[in-house]
Amino acid sequence: MLEVLVLKIEDPGCFWVIIKGCSHFLEQEVDYQKLNSAMNDFYNSMCQDIEIKPLMLEEGQVCVVYCQELKCWCRAVIKSIISSADHYLAECFLVDFAKYIPVKSKNIRVAVESFMQLPYRAKKFRLYCTKPVTLHIDFCEDTAEIVPATKWDSAAIQYFQNILRATTQVEAKLCAVEEDTFEVYLYATIKNEKVCVNDDLVAKNFAYYVSPVGNKNLNTFEKPRPSLNSVPCSSKLSPSLTLWPMLLQGKDCPGPENKAVKCKDSLRDSRKIMFEKKQQCLPLKHINKCIESSVYWPTKRGITIYADPDIPAASGFSQKPNEKPLRLTEKKDCDEKNGCVKLLQFLNPDPLRADEISDLQQLQKVKSGTLQPGVVLRNRIEPCLTMDKSPLSADLKKALQRNKFPGPSHTASYSWPPIARGCDVVVISHCGNDPLLYLPPLLTILQIGGCYKSLPSRNGPLAVIVCPGWKKAQFIFELLGDCSMSSRPLHPVLLTIGLHKDEAKNMKLPRGCDVIVTTPHSLLRLLTYRSLLFLRLCHLVLDEVQVLFFEANEQMFAILDNFKKNVEVEERESAPHQIVAVGVHWNRHIDHLVREFMKDPYIVITALEEAALYGNVQQVVHLCLECEKTSTLLQVLDFVPSQAQKTLIFTCSVAETEIVCKVVESNSIFCLKMHKEMAFNLKSILEQWKKKLSSGSHIVLTLTDDCIPLLAITDATCVVHFSFPSSPKVFGGRLYCMSDHFQSLAEQGSPAEQGDKRTKSVLLLTERNASHAVGVLRYLERADAKIPSELYEFTAGVLEAKEDKKARRPLCPYLKTFGFCKDKRICPDRHHINPEMDIPRKLSNEALPMFGHIRIIPFYISNATNYFGRIIDKHLDLYATLNAEMNEYFKDPSNKTAAEKVESFGLYGLEEKTIFQRVQVLEVSQKEDTWGLGSVLVKVIDEGGTKLISRDQLLLLPEKFHTLPPQAVEFIVCRVKPADSEIEWNPKIFLKCWWLLFMGDTKPHVFTPLNKCV
Repeated sequence: MLEVLVLKIEDPGCFWVIIKGCSHFLEQEVDYQKLNSAMNDFYNSMCQDIEIKPLMLEEGQVCVVYCQELKCWCRAVIKSIISSADHYLAECFLVDFAKYIPVKSKNIRVAVESFMQLPYRAKKFRLYCTKPVTLHIDFCEDTAEIVPATKWDSAAIQYFQNILRATTQVEAKLCAVEEDTFEVYLYATIKNEKVCVNDDLVAKNFAYYVSPVGNKNLNTFEKPRPSLNSVPCSSKLSPSLTLWPMLLQGKDCPGPENKAVKCKDSLRDSRKIMFEKKQQCLPLKHINKCIESSVYWPTKRGITIYADPDIPAASGFSQKPNEKPLRLTEKKDCDEKNGCVKLLQFLNPDPLRADEISDLQQLQKVKSGTLQPGVVLRNRIEPCLTMDKSPLSADLKKALQRNKFPGPSHTASYSWPPIARGCDVVVISHCGNDPLLYLPPLLTILQIGGCYKSLPSRNGPLAVIVCPGWKKAQFIFELLGDCSMSSRPLHPVLLTIGLHKDEAKNMKLPRGCDVIVTTPHSLLRLLTYRSLLFLRLCHLVLDEVQVLFFEANEQMFAILDNFKKNVEVEERESAPHQIVAVGVHWNRHIDHLVREFMKDPYIVITALEEAALYGNVQQVVHLCLECEKTSTLLQVLDFVPSQAQKTLIFTCSVAETEIVCKVVESNSIFCLKMHKEMAFNLKSILEQWKKKLSSGSHIVLTLTDDCIPLLAITDATCVVHFSFPSSPKVFGGRLYCMSDHFQSLAEQGSPAEQGDKRTKSVLLLTERNASHAVGVLRYLERADAKIPSELYEFTAGVLEAKEDKKARRPLCPYLKTFGFCKDKRICPDRHHINPEMDIPRKLSNEALPMFGHIRIIPFYISNATNYFGRIIDKHLDLYATLNAEMNEYFKDPSNKTAAEKVESFGLYGLEEKTIFQRVQVLEVSQKEDTWGLGSVLVKVIDEGGTKLISRDQLLLLPEKFHTLPPQAVEFIVCRVKPADSEIEWNPKIFLKCWWLLFMGDTKPHVFTPLNKCV
């Protein structure tokens, strides 16, 4: 890599630089200073000598001129001549400074040979294989397109200048030399980031790449490369020697430049300048230091040479005299070689570091910036990558931008277009819980009133959004209200209907209601009694579709059957009928939804591990010990396949890759390997992988996960997870390597019909991955895979071990409240009784009552079945005594000492009006308000409940008030749970519970006491 200093920019196809990056060239700067000093001394002393002036002036003539700006004599080439009344004016190019200046003929001198020994200091560069483009507008066809151009656009030149003006370092990778011009890849370092200027211009549509041979004279390639033995020892193998002045490069060069000019013998004898640079052969190590590839530099014009990075720099020195001279290959080979040059540039902009292990990371960094994340589609979709290109109404775009909405996510960019067109859509994504995947395009299509004209003119919704619970329905209803403010009034309704049939019968929708947000059970109850309300229904949206089918499978298919009957009416043919299903996981119920209720749906899956389930990839798990993985792997591999097979084996390290490859090869299977230390074998590996295989052939590639984006393999037929994937994203990336064989729903047959055509994923599960066993089991269940009994036993053991670790955790609140936990496999709390923790605690000298009726005072309501209060002892009320003592103590203002230092879980006093309470600090805010007083979250230990107060409200509490245990008790109403399989109570019930508890005498019956709970 050559470090350069840019002197002058004409355009990306012509700019002038000084090479300064290597020590060899830095040494020449001293010589240029000596040259300038000697030229000034010589020409200033000979300014009156007429014979040193040229006899005639011609364009292209090499001479020495006086520059008024630089105040010195400079070497120059005459570009043009203008005659005037008293003298000639010549436009000259200063070859050492890259300047165009006008010079009077009287200030032009003959170029003495002694001053022409050094090469021109300014080198002419152009970007390698990078050509200009322009915008061509056809007014007849009313079209515009970017086409190749003959000259650079002013915007491209300006952009090129701006890049080089902002850079802190400029480097060039030499690729070819044609006549006087170096062709390079140019690298600019801007804010500590190295940018390839060639790539940047192409990416910004200022240029395009051409074949390195397409616009060159191919005849020059037929000339053999000269061996180094034919090059004189005095010829230096450096780029600077390609630009020696033509008068010194041979007598066959035409034009006045090869005319040697001699001064008088007396002049030469008396004023001869001894200015010669000592020339010597460069040692090999110095050439390797300055030149990154084996390039044979021409000594004459008209020769174009391409760098060959595959040949080491020392290769030229090892050539023997009796060997035939090397010839450049045919055009096809040249394209491949220069393609390799391009690849190596992506791998590492600095070829001097080409052997370092960071090549793979550098290429990944480049690819990760250019490649979009993976997505599996059914039916092609053009993504909308920006808000401007999104299919949303103008008002909605403005509203989202006002709220600083960043634009469509990767998944939304694919889901919005088909939803906005009214198509059936299924979206599966890791962010599948986000309603913004469907709400904006749904609101847009609801604004188009014309498509609903054929519907009956009666009251009823156009769209129904079905949510898995009232809490999610409440959230979407609020979000819908915010979004619909920028559109026509949709009058959305949040619909939650209880078990009483009269509630559904008496339900009335407000006039103009176009959107209903509800739950499956509520919607089915309304459909049962008021089905005519849904004659206008066109859009059915299923939010968190996998949860809907898991918790309300029967209700969901009843709703879908009703919707299907309604939309098949002839009068509704011109109206849209759309089902949108959005979720996180794919399962067999979604498969059935697509087959039976959707017409040519668009399927968008960005969770790649879920795409494998959609693509019908066979999932296989083998349980083994870590020490038996290799033998298990050999049992998995098909040594005699009936059809051609391509197998990927994923490992976790370079060493493991090498070991697995040797094991597979030792069993007579052709095996390739790829890891970060083999980045330069990338092309070879891909060529062998892509070769067409005959029936019964088997190729295996062992690789690490970081090679996936580089290889971009999508045609594997089997993936073996020798090392356990570190995350679901990595697991999905591995499975995506088989995406070419993902079968669409129409192509899928029974497993027996598919036979060996079915792609396979084989996971080796060992004792080291025990913590992931539960997740693996859940994935296999959704895949309807054959699950070995050993996995069930293994998972049961893992869950039991997890429960043992949770012995000190609180008892699961759902287990206490409802008697069951929705999913023990992911719940973080304890699910068995711990006698040490769950023994009924004492409120005073006596423990909580074990049975019978008690009298309580409720203070705080958590939900319909969970309250906090205090038990009233008819014989002795210790809390009343404590409260009286506290009031008496704090009546004295001197006792109201504010707590200066507040500690978590410390006990303090709290004054609210005339009441004093004991509180325990749960959390202290780290931020302080304007007055320096932070917020504190406290628990009222004698009444229950928590509250947020300011720190200055806390009072120091004497030790005598600490002795009485907390009096607040948690009360749970047993044998009661929410309807519709909900696990949280609807806020509607809160008011009813409040009235029953606070407006009457509460006498509960004790069933089971647990710790601080009854």
